[in-house]
Amino acid sequence: MSSPRYNSRTSQRRSPGPVVVVGHPCSLRRGISLVSDVPVAPIAEPGIPSAQHPFADKVLPVEKLLPPGSSRSMVVQLFRTTTVASTTLSVDKRCASLNRAGVTTLQQRVVGNQIRARVPAGIVAAHCRGPLTEIELWTDWREACVTDGKEADAFDTEFDAFMSGASGFDGLSWREAIAKYEHAAARAVSAMTAVVNDLLEVS
Repeated sequence: MSSPRYNSRTSQRRSPGPVVVVGHPCSLRRGISLVSDVPVAPIAEPGIPSAQHPFADKVLPVEKLLPPGSSRSMVVQLFRTTTVASTTLSVDKRCASLNRAGVTTLQQRVVGNQIRARVPAGIVAAHCRGPLTEIELWTDWREACVTDGKEADAFDTEFDAFMSGASGFDGLSWREAIAKYEHAAARAVSAMTAVVNDLLEVS
């Protein structure tokens, strides 16, 4: 969750406030680079009775959790989704993040807001598995660099090359394999650890 100035292209209203990134994880990056425009939806007061929240896919209830310190129950207003430049989504502005279950629930609501049907959680989770696993691998890779006294992004190009490299799974790259096979993640961790350790030894 971040706090750029929200600009609804539909309503043309501008107001400062927090937003949640609502794009599907696989659509937010090209390799390891964020796309230039990222879908977001604002966090605001509900506008509908709380009894409707479990069934109204146009909102995602976040209670008083977001934004941090809120004294009122809030929702993510998915019907006001727009895009912002990824350059406005600075890590310094981030105040919260969703775990895998949260991402799955959010994507269920995003789809439901568009088609008024609820996709089973297992299907959504499977489609999000690849990019979410890659983020976890990238985090481990960067932590290894920092532990070795390097800048976190010192070997980002090499990480991207690793993810694009052959995995041994049906001729797939690691990026493709972890998306297709759940059990590929453990092998990716082992292979990645060996690669990053070799890089750190010779640098």
